[in-house]
Amino acid sequence: MKKSITVASHRRSGTHIVISSIQHLWKHCEIIKTHAWPENHPKSDETETIYIYRNPFDVLWSSWNWWTDIRLCGNAKIAEMMLDVTFDDFILGKVGHISDFESFSMPQKDDLAHQRGLFYNPVMWWKRHVQEWSMFSEYVISYENLISSGKGKEQIADVISTCRGNSVKSGQVKIPSNLVGHSHKTHKIQKPGYSMEFYDSELTEFIINCVGPQFLSSLGYQNLTIGAF
Repeated sequence: MKKSITVASHRRSGTHIVISSIQHLWKHCEIIKTHAWPENHPKSDETETIYIYRNPFDVLWSSWNWWTDIRLCGNAKIAEMMLDVTFDDFILGKVGHISDFESFSMPQKDDLAHQRGLFYNPVMWWKRHVQEWSMFSEYVISYENLISSGKGKEQIADVISTCRGNSVKSGQVKIPSNLVGHSHKTHKIQKPGYSMEFYDSELTEFIINCVGPQFLSSLGYQNLTIGAF
């Protein structure tokens, strides 16, 4: 048996839904939560990893709202820096260039593989995060599938079964409705794709072209356009 379960995701992608689902069936499970890159979590006989991803539009909109609210992000310097940054500027990667973080001024950290590099190119940061974890983890689930049809419960059940040493059925996995699409700012439940109203056609096209239609399709987002959800 393995001693722990690592729940990995890009920020704002449903990490706590998976964690709560595991804890519902295994209260004393040691859970490691991470938004870092897989190279920071080498494969081990001590832990099993499950990765959850979410469509980039909702992730990026939620991320921007997170970083601009000191109550949420907990980093006063980042929140202050983001006060005059528009959502479009955030998507276009302008935050990195207007900040004065020491890590930004060090060339070896000015890429997508280091913390805060996401402010230089948040779209490609999302893509690479999903790509690398999908190759690393045996268990990969879609946020949208998990909350809409329950597809993904099998992976959660398999992870628990592998680590605990006894069989868990997918029907036993419960999705906490209070965490689905919860907005910290409005305290309303948001449906998948809710953020599309905040994107104009130009910004939508920019993201689709950056990520690539083929990659989006491979994740089940082949119809990801304004009003697609």
